[in-house]
Amino acid sequence: TAKRFPGKLCVSTAQGAAPPQETGHASAWANSRHLEAIRARDEWDRQNARLRQENARLRLENRRLKRENRSLFRQALRLPGEGGDGTPAESLRVPEEASTNQRATDSGPEDEPGSPRALRARLEKLEAMYRRALLQLHLEQRGPRPTGDKEKQPLQEPDSDFRSQDSDPSGSWL
Repeated sequence: TAKRFPGKLCVSTAQGAAPPQETGHASAWANSRHLEAIRARDEWDRQNARLRQENARLRLENRRLKRENRSLFRQALRLPGEGGDGTPAESLRVPEEASTNQRATDSGPEDEPGSPRALRARLEKLEAMYRRALLQLHLEQRGPRPTGDKEKQPLQEPDSDFRSQDSDPSGSWL
C-alpha cells in the first residue's frame, strides 16, 4: 500500500515479499532454479525412455531365445534312437572318442545337415555352450574371492562327473 507523506511517496512491502531492490535478483535466482529443475526432469525423461527401449529390446530377445530353446528341446525329443520310453539323451551318449572314430569311418547319408546325427551333434554343442555360459555367469556373480580362501581348483564343466558315469557301460541303472 502507498502512504502519502508531504512531498514523499513511500511503498510498503507486503509480508514475505522481497524488497523492491532485491526483486530482480530473486526472480532471476528462482527462474534459474526452475530452469535447472526442468533440465533435470528432461534428462530423467530421456534416460527413462532409453531404458524403456532397452527393456523392450531385451524382452524381445528373451522371447526369441526361449522360442529357440523350446524348438531345440522339441527336436531333441523327436530324435530317433531315444525311443519313446523317455530315456534322456545323456544316458544314451557314447564316449567322445568312439563317436569321433565312428564319424570318421562312416560318411553316409546320415551326415547331412538335417540328419539325426547332425542334429544331435548340434544339440550337444549348444548344451556345452550353455553349460560354459552358466559357469561363466556363476563365476561373475560370485565376484572376486578373498586371497586367503582361494584354492587351486581346475575349472570344469558342471556335468563333467556325470558324463563319465554315463559313458561307463557297466552302470547299475540298466
